[in-house]
Amino acid sequence: MDLQELVAPDHTALCIVECQNGVVGPESSMPAVADAVAAAGLLPRLGGLAVAA
Repeated sequence: MDLQELVAPDHTALCIVECQNGVVGPESSMPAVADAVAAAGLLPRLGGLAVAA
């Protein structure tokens, strides 16, 4: 299977589940998740992906 054909923009959707401050923010009820998100730079990367989509 050709990956470029699989993710071609004319038939591919980007689905992002909301990232609530209580989960990924500074007052997270799950600090390990918030730390992992911050360490990976996930929020800015998701934003960039959404803009590119």
